[in-house]
Amino acid sequence: MSIYFLLFWSSLLAASLAAFRWGGPPEKAVACMYLLAAAATLVVEPALGVRYRQVELGVFLIDACLLAGLVFVSIRADRWWPLCATALQILAVLSHVGKAVNPGLWRYGYQLMAVWTAWPTVGLLAFGVLRNRRRERMRAGT
Repeated sequence: MSIYFLLFWSSLLAASLAAFRWGGPPEKAVACMYLLAAAATLVVEPALGVRYRQVELGVFLIDACLLAGLVFVSIRADRWWPLCATALQILAVLSHVGKAVNPGLWRYGYQLMAVWTAWPTVGLLAFGVLRNRRRERMRAGT
């Protein structure tokens, strides 16, 4: 197991637990979507040696579904951070389109484009939870 894997999953679980404890409906919905997408990606990813040599169709479908969910939350939420998360997810989906258009795209470049957005989106979720908690404290007057 790589350090990247352990750090990502620990940060995702911490942000999600915080969302379920202190987040509002948008934070909780996005935390559920992130957890489901991350777990589903583990299921559909091929072996490490052949990963990202061609368009990862399963990962593309998961990314597209996550994008649809983020768009829905962004439209309904009264927060700005889901818009940023949606923009990053658009980049992840476009990485698959880029590989489909240019099959000769360097596999590590494709992997980087498809995967790197996960870190800042988890950070945005954590930020959203902190903002929601602060907002609720201000409403309560504490």
